[in-house]
Amino acid sequence: MHTLAATNSDGGWPALVGQIGGQGFWREVLSLCSSLAGASAVSLLRWSPGQTPVLLAAASRQGDAAQVAGQRYLAGQHHRLDLQLHAPALAPGQLGLCSQQADQLPSAQWRHDCYATVGLASRLSLLMPDSDAGCTVFSAYRPVQVRDSDDAALARLGDQAALLAAALQRHLALTAVKPVDPLHALSVRERQVVDAILAGHSAKQAGRTLGLSPTSVATYRQRAFTKLGVRRQVELFGLLSRRG
Repeated sequence: MHTLAATNSDGGWPALVGQIGGQGFWREVLSLCSSLAGASAVSLLRWSPGQTPVLLAAASRQGDAAQVAGQRYLAGQHHRLDLQLHAPALAPGQLGLCSQQADQLPSAQWRHDCYATVGLASRLSLLMPDSDAGCTVFSAYRPVQVRDSDDAALARLGDQAALLAAALQRHLALTAVKPVDPLHALSVRERQVVDAILAGHSAKQAGRTLGLSPTSVATYRQRAFTKLGVRRQVELFGLLSRRG
């Protein structure tokens, strides 16, 4: 990982700066990263010590590759293996850059979920540590069609990193971005089962209320837990307590 001084670059970027706080901001960020690094998708994650990361934003040039990759990253708990981002040796005010190639990942499932199925080959990440030991991570994803090296693209992104970080942080402050309710990803039945769990009902009680067999309740429960990236009921309560 490279450490950068938080000094401004003299890039200008009138289109992006003009959209800070506006609806077109992520479109302009993606356009900038496409020009700088050949990126076809971008995302923004919030990391906090001991907690599951939260996907704050995602944008793709075509389709919803960034959103899909981000959701699979969390649902598959691939963040547990993402050692680059676990404990960045950065102080508040410093910035860090790192890259990740799909073919070098320690998990074939991670490679399949977040790269192969959406046509992505690598990730360039800008790390912005917070005063509470957390970190906001901006990532630009490069598709398999890009020909120039990740090192060259990372260097170009690094040249503009301080200005990009300032724009991202200002946009977050102005729009008060909040994590999307994770329960929105669930089907109607999965949501009903989770609501029953949250109400303290047993599988048998939930089944009677919903007209489902205990086996069906268990199936919907497992599907919901997989989508939410939790394994046990206590983790579910912990996740929902952080929704804000």
